[in-house]
Amino acid sequence: MEYKPFLQSLSSVEKRYGRSIVDIRRQMQIWEEMLLEQEIFLSDQVLSVEQSKFTASYVSFPSLVEFSGVFDLMKSISRFMHWQISVGVDVSGVNFSRSQWRSFLLLLKATVSDWTRVWISIVANSFSCREFILAASSFPELDFLGVNLFASEKVMACLREGRDFDLTGEELTEIYSVGIEEFSGWISQLRRKGAKVRVVVDNVSYREEVPSIGPKRVVCANGMFLVQGEAVPEAKLNLVRFLRRKGNIRDIDWEKLSDRIHSAVRMLDDLVDLCEYPIREIYEVTRRLRRVSLSVDGWARTLCYLGIPYDSDAAVELAERLASFLWEEANSASWQLARERGVFPSYRGSKLERDGVKRRNVTILSGLHRIGPLQSLWEGEGPMSLLDEIARQRNFVSELLMEKIRSGQSIADIQSVPEDVRRVFVLDCDVSPEWKMKHQGAFQSVWDGLVEMELGDIPVREGIVKASLFGGACALFGELKQSISTPHNCDTPLTKENNFRPSWQELAVKPDVLFGRTVRVECACGPLLITINQDREGKIREVLLKMEKSGGCVSSHLDALGKMLSLLFSAGVDVDVVIKELEGINCSSAGWHKGRRIYSCADAVAYALRENLSRIDSLEVKEILGENLIEEGR
Repeated sequence: MEYKPFLQSLSSVEKRYGRSIVDIRRQMQIWEEMLLEQEIFLSDQVLSVEQSKFTASYVSFPSLVEFSGVFDLMKSISRFMHWQISVGVDVSGVNFSRSQWRSFLLLLKATVSDWTRVWISIVANSFSCREFILAASSFPELDFLGVNLFASEKVMACLREGRDFDLTGEELTEIYSVGIEEFSGWISQLRRKGAKVRVVVDNVSYREEVPSIGPKRVVCANGMFLVQGEAVPEAKLNLVRFLRRKGNIRDIDWEKLSDRIHSAVRMLDDLVDLCEYPIREIYEVTRRLRRVSLSVDGWARTLCYLGIPYDSDAAVELAERLASFLWEEANSASWQLARERGVFPSYRGSKLERDGVKRRNVTILSGLHRIGPLQSLWEGEGPMSLLDEIARQRNFVSELLMEKIRSGQSIADIQSVPEDVRRVFVLDCDVSPEWKMKHQGAFQSVWDGLVEMELGDIPVREGIVKASLFGGACALFGELKQSISTPHNCDTPLTKENNFRPSWQELAVKPDVLFGRTVRVECACGPLLITINQDREGKIREVLLKMEKSGGCVSSHLDALGKMLSLLFSAGVDVDVVIKELEGINCSSAGWHKGRRIYSCADAVAYALRENLSRIDSLEVKEILGENLIEEGR
């Protein structure tokens, strides 16, 4: 891939900060070497910055408070859909009914692109969360959705001890309690639909460091806590590229890793300035915090090269050492940038100022990818070729061995392989969840975000208990396995059908025959003719609005309103939700219809839907349509 345009864009940012030409050229050489040697991973849309001008990997949107804000939210999300990014939305403050949640999910599904996942954050012990789970359970698939269930420490204690916890919410008329079995059922339902689910311990240590911005709540794909309206660039360091070899002994090149961490933090800080944000609010919040996300990749492969079994105390000790080293060097890099360019604009009054820590970025280390054991010996670079090299050196290579590995068998079951080799090249199915959580806890102690850990097919209740005991602030359930070219002999590979997901345009296609009726409602502007057409199932597919006095601005607005309503009903939005949003909208003057005050044309539409739609039986629709089709056939 050609990196020159990307590096030229970064050099322009360096010039803005007054860096010398010599230093810029030296830095460009280091960045180019990091990219060519695959020491650092960036997303494709970041590397093609000249075409997109958007360099963030994750975006959070302002929290949703009322259903009326759903349409503005979908419009904002749609602006980011041609970038392959993850988005997050806080819905913890809403009190949606089950029908509203279903409409929300239908709109979300129609808005997001095939490669995008939207993470919503919701309070686990709210009655609205229960309504959301029940609404989601009726969906055929939720592969576009990620769910962060925020549970207080009190709720987590109830789950660990097997006690029920009470739900909260204005809708509750009596106390409603949820037990561990029902809570586990919530997660299982979402998992079966293809959603990714996190259970997040909601405590004070994960509140925002900057009080002037607001509390943390939104959590995006990599476990990063974001505030409302924030975009964050991300980069991953490939740990395998930082190994050095002395004879037959390999070790981590700590000096080289330190240098690359400093270069990576500088690159990410430049990306904050380079990015052009489609929404002004996101631009302002991102520049005020300058949050960046630096993570590492290839932890299990690195352990294989070092000859350290994943399920060993030595591996956990190295994880703790590596995590501390990353934290110290990343903070040092941000401190040096603060001396050179200044601290982030919202530094005053922040937690960092109170602690006497000066940094250019509010957080640096966020998210950790692939800290679990190997999913396959064929994944990424190294494991299979390294195993083949060891097998030839120690003379246990054979065609039978290769055939067994190619067939997907774990080498833990192959007795011809020496025991020490089998211990090193363990797969995910060979390692107990306790060891995975020990690795998680080692990194979590210094990480700014949540360290995700896949627990495979471990029961939900057991996972919650173990994750909380091992200090995990986040338990990740139902993370879909990445597809691999050669399957291994574990019991956890998941296959997912590539179900067709219709777009807005396809949803708007009407059947050849519709049945409907026209209602005449007296408005202040004159009589309004409202035509409601349904398909053979009784579902509204078309709404036509026309004033008896034709022409003018009002007619154009009514035509637009009718088209939007037709589109919403075709997409499956609940009629009651639309009625609730349109009912009571005021105009400058009001009219009267059959003793009822009609406040506006929109209120007239709500009246027609509520008073007349209930009279149309879907069975009647089927019969009439059936008769029409028979007559047409004749």
